[in-house]
Amino acid sequence: MKNWKIYYLRFKSETPKVLKRLQVLFGAIGAGTLAAMAIINQFSYESPTVKEWLIRISVFCVGAAASLKFATTSKDIQSLSDKETGLPKS
Repeated sequence: MKNWKIYYLRFKSETPKVLKRLQVLFGAIGAGTLAAMAIINQFSYESPTVKEWLIRISVFCVGAAASLKFATTSKDIQSLSDKETGLPKS
């Protein structure tokens, strides 16, 4: 249960500006690939490799944008994470 608290604190904490920009970039790429898939399906373009690559790119970008949200600059949350998981401090 303590891990959920750490995840929540990391989610609510402030994300560095560079990572916020990367989140926006990955979100835009993910949205663009989803739009491309919608257009491809609308015009019934049959190329399984193109569709497969667009799905892979969109899943990666959406996952990367979501995982970057958990990055934090707060030293308190980082030290709490190290104590709870038993990992050495970096």
